[in-house]
Amino acid sequence: MLIEYAKPNVLTLPVLPKKAGATVRSVLLSPGINQVDKKDWDVCKELPKIKRLVAEKKIKVCVGSDDTENEFALGKLQVKDAAAAIKKTYNILLLENWKHGETRPGVLKAINAQIAFVEEKTAPKKAATA
Repeated sequence: MLIEYAKPNVLTLPVLPKKAGATVRSVLLSPGINQVDKKDWDVCKELPKIKRLVAEKKIKVCVGSDDTENEFALGKLQVKDAAAAIKKTYNILLLENWKHGETRPGVLKAINAQIAFVEEKTAPKKAATA
């Protein structure tokens, strides 16, 4: 599922195992859109901090992305909603994953444009030569 996180920092959420001795995992929420496994979100959304951030509208689940069958939840969104979500995504790895799971031309164009935008903004600047 797609989770929008509207704060400037990265948030690490523990996903505590139900069985004793199992490994504790975590979910990272970066600014913008994040792909989160539904099972992990079901655990995280019960944390008091997350409930507060949801109430403050700093975290929200993207409508139509609550998908347990599709690893790439973007596919469940309409093209215009997918394009809007893509514009809020700054994780190139996630964008590349979406690109490989996507067939709609308008969505592919939006993904390619966002990848180019993020790469341009994050590329090291060359020093001016005299």
